Formats: sequence, structure tokens, C-alpha cells
Amino acid sequence: MNPTNIPSAQARLPGSLPPALIGRAQTCLENAVTFALDTQHANGSWAERPEARILDTATVTYALSSTPAGASACTRARVWLEQALPQCHDEFTAAADHWLRLLASSPTPPPLPILPRADGPHARRALLLDGIGVSAGSAGADAQRLLHSTTTALSPDRGRSLKSWQRTMLLALEIIARQTLRLPIPAMTLEALESEQGDDGRFHGMPLLTAVAYLALTQTVPGRASTRRSLSSLLADQQADGTWRFPTFDVWDTSLMVRFLRGHPTFHKYACTRALAFLERTQSADGGWGCTSAFVGSTALASDNDTTGSVLLALANTPHGHRAWPAAAAYARTRQNAAGLWTTWQSSDDTPVPDVVAHMIAGIHSHDAHAVDTGPASDWLRAAYRQQGRWTADWYTFPSYAVTEIAPVAGWQAPESLDAVQRLLDAQNPNGSWPRIHGQDHSSPAATGLAVSALAASGADAHSHSHAIEKAVRYLLDSQDTNGTWIDEQPFMYGPRPFLAAVPVQAHAMACRGIHDLLKPRQGTSPER
Repeated sequence: MNPTNIPSAQARLPGSLPPALIGRAQTCLENAVTFALDTQHANGSWAERPEARILDTATVTYALSSTPAGASACTRARVWLEQALPQCHDEFTAAADHWLRLLASSPTPPPLPILPRADGPHARRALLLDGIGVSAGSAGADAQRLLHSTTTALSPDRGRSLKSWQRTMLLALEIIARQTLRLPIPAMTLEALESEQGDDGRFHGMPLLTAVAYLALTQTVPGRASTRRSLSSLLADQQADGTWRFPTFDVWDTSLMVRFLRGHPTFHKYACTRALAFLERTQSADGGWGCTSAFVGSTALASDNDTTGSVLLALANTPHGHRAWPAAAAYARTRQNAAGLWTTWQSSDDTPVPDVVAHMIAGIHSHDAHAVDTGPASDWLRAAYRQQGRWTADWYTFPSYAVTEIAPVAGWQAPESLDAVQRLLDAQNPNGSWPRIHGQDHSSPAATGLAVSALAASGADAHSHSHAIEKAVRYLLDSQDTNGTWIDEQPFMYGPRPFLAAVPVQAHAMACRGIHDLLKPRQGTSPER
């Protein structure tokens, strides 16, 4: 297998940078690798809870507010909510966060805000808020509308072809609507909801989802074991600061850390073998990988194509990858649709997006470029750029992430990639950083590390991007914390869209990537064996 099939950055020796700056960058990277070693878990993974946000904490607080057992937890949560700020990158999230915070803290339910209900993520989140509003009795919430929307979304197979957590949410909201309208609740609907519950009482490891399911259960079958176990899990999942968090993505986080630091001598010696073993061990029976393993929840999430592609890249040219590849190749062929593309999730309502398609192409090519026909998918990526004028990513806000992950697959010298790199250069902030969202002036270490990786890998002459790279490196050096990591002050990972989450371990890996790729020898480094 040819290492050049791996579309990761084979960066240039930074000969155009001042020697003193190169030395500082090397020290910076060593400190960053030390931080990565210190935060690796005994099972070889990296797994860190996302930062707290209003969405999860306010929803759980409201769900627990009607039970005496939740009184103390709600008091602690409300202290945190008093100082929490809404996510204002999107009008929807700003309005939703404001309403949820009021709902969690007010004795009288506030009116449901007027929210856009266009198709897609905004419509699904509006449905969630409608369901919470119906449960609370908020003015503007409409139980009849909720019932119609949920039954329509669940038809014709009662949600069995949807993502499991999406089906869980719809079933819970349907029950809330029926209970409010005083309509019969079919036993099979309650049984279907309860079947989604894990042995630990959680619903797919998500406090937000568990809270909505608990609302449905406590209003209909308050004495049932599933209701009690939901309550217990919610109380157990509250953090020391009074919050509840978005789930941990140990498989995804580990794949990023391996991909972005593999080849560094210290990382190779002390971390890589255990991380690769963890990734091999978490391969699903269907040959793919889910973003969350059973190590951080009672059950692993179903395989998704984005995580599968990223893990394949992490396992490339290793014994672990050789062993995992046959089942992964079969998975890739099975999940490819009639147009030769891949969606993110195994869900009938999902559509292909560029970063996921690129990860699957790159992951396949890093093992056997002839195992799966990826030609139509590569053509689709280039066409997507021409149609939209840029590449966008489904999981992250960073424009630099889309370029860094997709351009190698399209080819760095492809017209679309050259244009994307130039647009990236044009978006650099005066302080040398790149923003988390296109058009913002906020400085993001993670976005900057990804941009440096793209510039280092783009195939330009050594001096072509030297000024931009030098400014970016100085920014990364100056913004590194004393413990070796970086702090991204604003959330950047979508989940659930349009809400964002901040996952520090991911930001660390992305910031590391730029410096690591820049300092790599031209010929690259030997893979872990």
C-alpha cells in the first residue's frame, strides 16, 4: 500500500521562516504533544465532554423542575444559567436559548418565540421547542401542529429508517402531543420509545434527548421503571458546575488526534499504538465506526460515514488498518448510494455533504484506491464547489476545515482547490489568525491550525504563502496556554444543527495539525507499525 495515497499534508520544510521562529514552533509542538499524552485515557482514546451551553442545561432543568427529586439539581443549574449567554451566530439559536433560559428559571412558562420553520435542521429544532412548549403550556405552542408534524415525520415505517435518536425524539414529542390533547397513546408507541433506552437509563447517551423522553414518560407512565431510570440518569449526569453536556465523541476525537499528530516521534513512541488499538477495537459489526463507543455509554452509536472515513485515515498503513480494512471496504460499498456518494448517517432523510464524501474517498484511497469506485464522488466534490462557490463542512463552522479536508481529495492543483486556498488567504485576520465562521473577526486557534495545514500542503512555492504562514504561526505561539493547549473561546462544532458545541480536545488537535504539518520533513514520516 502506497503512503502517498493518504491525502494528508506532506508539508514543506519551512525554510522561508526565521530560524528563531522555527525553534519556537518546535517547542510549541512538543508542549502540545505533551498535553495530548497527559490527556490520553488508559484505553488509548481521547474523550472530553463539550463545554456547557444553554440548550442542554435549560432543557434538563425544565424537565426536572416538576419532581421534588430534581429540586437541588435545578437550583444548581439555575445559578449557571443566570450568567450563561445565548449562542448568537444564528437568529434561531439566539431566540431559542433566550426562551429556554427563561423557561428553566420562570414559574410561569414564557410564550414560545416565533421561529423559522423551513425544511432542514431549523425545522427539526423548531419541532423540539414546540414539543417542550406544549409540555409547559407556553402560549404559541400548538399540540395539534406538533402531533401532525411528528406523525408525518415518523410515517410510513414509524421512524425505523431514521437515525435512532431522531426517532426517539419524534416518539417522545408525539406522546407529549397526544397527552396534551387527551388522545389515546398506543401501547406500541410507548414500547417503541422505551426500546430506545439504554441499560443505564439514558437515551443514546444524550441528556437533552433523555430529558425530552423523561417529559413524555413522566406525563404518561410516571411510575414505570423506564421513567425512574431516566430520572436517575439525568441526576447522575449533572456536572459539578450544575450543567448538562452534549455527548462525548471518543472515537471521532481519537481519530482526529491520531491523524493530526501521527508521525511525531514523541506521539509515535508513547501514544499512537494504544490509540490505534482503541480504534481497531471500536469497529462495529457492520465494518464501520460510530462517533461514540460503548466505553463512554451503555451502547455505541451506530456507524456513520464521516467517522468511518476519518478512522480509516487514522489506521492507514498500520497492522490495525490491515485487519480492519476488509470489513470496512464491505461497509463502504454497502453504504454508497446509487449516485456513488455517502451520506453522514444511516437515515432515510439524510443527504450527502462534501466533507463526509471527501472523508470516505480519502479513507478508501488510503487503503486500496481500487476497492470502491470513487470517481463519481470525486466529480461531485468539484461540481459542488463550482455550484456553491466554496466548500462547506457539515460538522464544523471553520471554512479552513472544509478546505483542509476536501481539497486534497479534489487535488491541490485542481482549479477549485486553488481558488479555495486563495479565498482562505483572503480571509486571514490582521493578527494572523482565521475566524471560526466566515465573515467574523473572531480569532480561532483551531481554524488557524487548519489553515496553516492547508497552506503548507497546497503545493505552492516555498515563499508563496510564507508571510501568511509566519503571521499564523506567531499567532498560534502567542495564543498557546502555559499547559500546552489552546483555548477556543467560541463553540464551533454543529450538534444538533444549528446549535454549536465546543470540544476542547478537538480544538487542540486542529491547532496542533498546522504546526505539525508545517514542520514535517518534505518526505513525510513513517507510519506507526
